[in-house]
Amino acid sequence: MQGQLPQHVWFWHVYNDRVINYRDPYSVSALFEIAWRYGFRRDGNQYFVRFSSNQPWEKIAQEPLVQEIFTRLATIGLSP
Repeated sequence: MQGQLPQHVWFWHVYNDRVINYRDPYSVSALFEIAWRYGFRRDGNQYFVRFSSNQPWEKIAQEPLVQEIFTRLATIGLSP
């Protein structure tokens, strides 16, 4: 990994105040299963949250800024 920084990425999909569990975001069949379960064009708030860092989660989780972000995201049903 010479000359490159590592990138750690976490994402959440929140629909109607519930976090949708993606068991495998690269599996077409798993994505169709989610679509079938939650439907298309249904009413309800929907959010996609992406969090990325060059540091692992264990190193940044207790940072004040990260804590503040997740405190605010708790209003839509998201917690780290």
